[in-house]
Amino acid sequence: NTGGIADIVAQLCRKLSPTDELAQFRKSIYIEECKKELKKLSLKEKEAREQDEDIEKYVDVLNEMEELIIVFDAIEHNAKLEDTIADAILTGIKYQIENWEQFFCPNTKAALLLWCAVWGKDEYARQLLTDRKAETATSANDAEQSKNQVGNRARTSTSTASKSILLVLPVIPLAQQILFEALHRNTVSFVSLLMEYGASIEELTEEQLIIICVKTMNDDALVLNKLHVHFTSVKRDAKLSELKKYVEQRYNDYLRQYLNHYVTKENDREKKRTKRQLARKPTGEQKISASFTPLSKIFDGRKTEALYLWFVFMNQPAMAKYLCSRSRELKASNPYRPVVIYAPPSSQKENTPSRFNTSNMLDRIKWFYEAPVIRFYYNLIFFVSFLALFSHVILVDYFPLNIYGETRSGIQNLWIPIPEIILHIWMWSLIIDELYQFISQIRSDYNYSSNAWNWMDQAGILFYLMAFFTRWFVKESFFVCSK
Repeated sequence: NTGGIADIVAQLCRKLSPTDELAQFRKSIYIEECKKELKKLSLKEKEAREQDEDIEKYVDVLNEMEELIIVFDAIEHNAKLEDTIADAILTGIKYQIENWEQFFCPNTKAALLLWCAVWGKDEYARQLLTDRKAETATSANDAEQSKNQVGNRARTSTSTASKSILLVLPVIPLAQQILFEALHRNTVSFVSLLMEYGASIEELTEEQLIIICVKTMNDDALVLNKLHVHFTSVKRDAKLSELKKYVEQRYNDYLRQYLNHYVTKENDREKKRTKRQLARKPTGEQKISASFTPLSKIFDGRKTEALYLWFVFMNQPAMAKYLCSRSRELKASNPYRPVVIYAPPSSQKENTPSRFNTSNMLDRIKWFYEAPVIRFYYNLIFFVSFLALFSHVILVDYFPLNIYGETRSGIQNLWIPIPEIILHIWMWSLIIDELYQFISQIRSDYNYSSNAWNWMDQAGILFYLMAFFTRWFVKESFFVCSK
C-alpha cells in the first residue's frame, strides 16, 4: 500500500516542519506515531514483527534526511506542483554540494545554474554568475601574488610555480557550460544572460550545434514541400554521424526551398568577379555549389548566423530575433548572407568598378530595380494603377461591341475603348506570368499549388477568361454576364 506509506511520510514531514516551534520537543512522539502507523499497514501480525527492525531503520533515515523531503499539498492556496518539484530538485542539489563538494570539480555552481536554466530562474542565475565572477577575480589576484613570490623562493620554485599554474589554467567559463542547455531549451532570456557574462555561441562545438538543431525541431516549423529524410526514420539511439547527416540534409532542404532564389543571385553576382581566381585554382578548391552546403561550411566561423537561420526555419521568432541582434557581421542586414558560400575575394584593383563601363552601369540599374524595397514600391504603384484602371473601365467605359461604326475613345470604328484594351494587355501579362511560375516548378523544388496567393490568382484569371470570351458575343445576356 504505497499510497498509505506516502500519506504517513507526508504527515510526519508536515509535523516536523521548521515553522512549528514545538516540533523539536515533540519529535520523538511524532516518530513513534509514524512507526505505529507503518506497522498497521502490514496485513499479518507475523509480518509486522519481522518488519519492525526495517521500519525502525527506515524511519531513522527519514528523520536524518527530512530536509530533502518536500511535501506538495494540492489543497493549499496557490499550490503549484511545478514549484514543488523545482524546490525539491534545488534542495537535493544544495545538499549534494554541501556534503560532497570536496569530490566535485571547482565549478560546483554548474548544477545550480543548470537548475536555473531549466526552471527559468533568471535572477538567481544572475546572482550565481556575479558571485562566480568575483571568485574568479579573487583567484586571479591570488595567483598573481603567488607568481610574484616565486623569485624569492629558489628552493621551492618548482612547487610554487606548479600551484600558480594550476590556479591560472584556463577552464571553461561557467556561463559557457550552460549556454548549450539554454539554447536547446529555447530560453531567450537565459541565453541573453549567459552571453552577457561571457558565453559565446562561436565556442560551441559542432556536436553541440547538431544536438541543438535536433532538440529544437517541432511541429510548428516551416513546411517543407519535399522532405528527403524524415525525422521518424532516425532512431532514438542514433549515432552522432546519423544525426549530423539528417540535420545537414534538412538544413539544405530549407535553403533550397526558401532561399534558393537569393543564393543563386548572390552566386551569380560573385561569379563575374571571381572567374579568373577560380580558373587558376585546382578543382578541389573551387567554390562549392549552392545546391548543397556541407554542415561544416554552414557553421564555419558563423555559428550565430547559422543558428539564427535554423531558428527561423523552426518558426521560433523570439530566439531568431535575439541571435540576429548578436550577429558579428552587422553588414548582414541581409540576414541570409552568412549561408551563401562565396569564392575568395578578388584583388582590390579588380573589385574597383569602372564608372564608364556600360555593362557595369546596366548591372547597377538591374540591381537597383531588383532591390526588395524598390520592388515593393513599384508593385504598390502598379496595383493602385490597375485598380484605378479596372474601376474606370467597369464603371464608366464598358460598352457593347461597336458594330455600328460609332466612336470609342475619340476613334471611329474602334470596337472597344482604349482603356479596356490596356486592361486586357495587363491581364494577359498576368496570365503569362502565372504560366511561367507554373512551368518553373518543374525545374525547381517550388510547389506552385502550395501557395494560397496562387490559388487566388487562378480564380481571378478564371473569372476574367469567362468575361473575356463572353465579351465578343453581340447579345445583351452575354454582355451582362461579361460585365
